[in-house]
Amino acid sequence: MRKFCLVLFFLFFVTVSGYASVLEDANNEVLSKNYFKAIQLYSEACENNNPEGCLKLGQAYYDNSQKFKIKADPLKASKLFTRACDSGLADGCNYVGWMYRLGKDIGYNDAKKKEYYQKAATLYTKSCSDGDVASCRGLANLYSIGEGVKYEEKKAISLYSMACEKNDMMACTSLGLMYKESANYVSTDLKKSVKYLTFACDNNFGNACDNLGFMYQHEPKMGKNYPKAISLYTKACSLGSGCHHLGQIYEELNKINEAKKYYKMSCDEGEWSFSCEEYDRLNNGIKRD
Repeated sequence: MRKFCLVLFFLFFVTVSGYASVLEDANNEVLSKNYFKAIQLYSEACENNNPEGCLKLGQAYYDNSQKFKIKADPLKASKLFTRACDSGLADGCNYVGWMYRLGKDIGYNDAKKKEYYQKAATLYTKSCSDGDVASCRGLANLYSIGEGVKYEEKKAISLYSMACEKNDMMACTSLGLMYKESANYVSTDLKKSVKYLTFACDNNFGNACDNLGFMYQHEPKMGKNYPKAISLYTKACSLGSGCHHLGQIYEELNKINEAKKYYKMSCDEGEWSFSCEEYDRLNNGIKRD
C-alpha cells in the first residue's frame, strides 16, 4: 500500500511539475516574442487545469490581443478568468469582478461583481497572511477601489508599502501613484510619489519610468522638464512601456520621424491600441491641429 501511495505521489508530482514547465516555456516564448507558440502553450497548460495558464490565456484575449496578434475575445477571456478563479486563483476572480464592474464586454452585473471581488479578497487575504507578496499587492488594489472590501486608503497604502519593502516593483509603482493622486487628496505627497516611482524605475520597472516621465512632462511643480521626461520615457520604452508617450512628446516637439518611430513601436508591442491610429495619421501626413 505504501509503495502504491508513493507511486501516486510521484505521478502527481511529475504531472504538476510538467504543467509548471509548460507555463514557464510559454512565458519564455513571450519574452522571445514567439506569441503564437506562447498561446499554444498557455492553452495546453489551461486544458491541463493549470489556473495560471488559464489566466495568462485570458489576458491575451482580453487586454493583450494586439500584442499577441490575435482577435480580442472578451467573452472567451471572461470564461478563462472564471475557470482560473474557480481553481482558487485570486487574480482570476479579480479580473471577472473588474469585467462586471466595467460592464462593456459582459454586461454590468452588481451582484456578480460583488461575488467575484469578494472571492478575490478572501483569497488575497489568506495568501497575503501566508506571506505571498503579490497577494498583498492585490489586496491593496481592492482596498484602493473599495471592491470586495471596504474602501480604506490607509490600509491600501500600508499593504502597498509592505509589498514594496519586499521589492515588489508593481506595488512600489502603485504606492507612488497613490501618493500622486489619492482620493480626495488625503495622502497626496509629491515627494513620496517621486521617491517610490524612482525606486521602481531604477529597478527597471517600465511602468514606473513611464509614469515618472509623465509627471516631469506635465507636473507644474516639477518644472515641466522635457529632457528628463524624454530620458524616462526612453528607458520605459526599452522596458516595454512608455513608447506611446515618447511618440507624443516628439510630435509635440515637431520631431515627426521620431514620433512615428515610437508610435509604431507602441503599436507593434500592443502597448496602446490608439498608437496604431496615431502612427497611421502621421504616416498619412496629418498633423494635430
